[in-house]
Amino acid sequence: MRHPSSGTPDAVALLEGEHVAVEALFHEFNQLVEQGGCPLARREIADRIGRQLLIHAVIEEEVFYPALRRVTQDAYLMDEAEVEHEAAKNLIFEVVAMSPDDFRFDAKVQVLCEVVDLHVEHERRWMFPMALDSGLDLAELGRQLASRRARLEALPWEELAPLTVLR
Repeated sequence: MRHPSSGTPDAVALLEGEHVAVEALFHEFNQLVEQGGCPLARREIADRIGRQLLIHAVIEEEVFYPALRRVTQDAYLMDEAEVEHEAAKNLIFEVVAMSPDDFRFDAKVQVLCEVVDLHVEHERRWMFPMALDSGLDLAELGRQLASRRARLEALPWEELAPLTVLR
């Protein structure tokens, strides 16, 4: 749902839109692998996946998760989401450090895809419904998420990567 005055999606719609976008990138990567795509093309898509996921993780950890933690009694669910982020970030940094010619490169990206799929499923099944029923101002959270995302997108990798460490 979009906020009527700003056109900015609410928090759940914004985050779900990002999930769909990264799923499309994983699909594009997998098609390249199946077609024997060149290593540089696979590297470029893997880097885009990594950057998008890191930005997504930061905005969730800085804006969405703290807001949801304030209104839920399910600390375990929130902790699990942060552990899933940590696993994904570790894989992202491993992929970024690898050559696309490394025999494990494609496998690492595939495992990252599986970790992200599991995390997205958890958010869709439990966290988003919880947020929708919480009474949180999801329109305002959507504006905060979009604003933070815009600032992060302007950062070079060297400045973005350190922000992804869980606090």
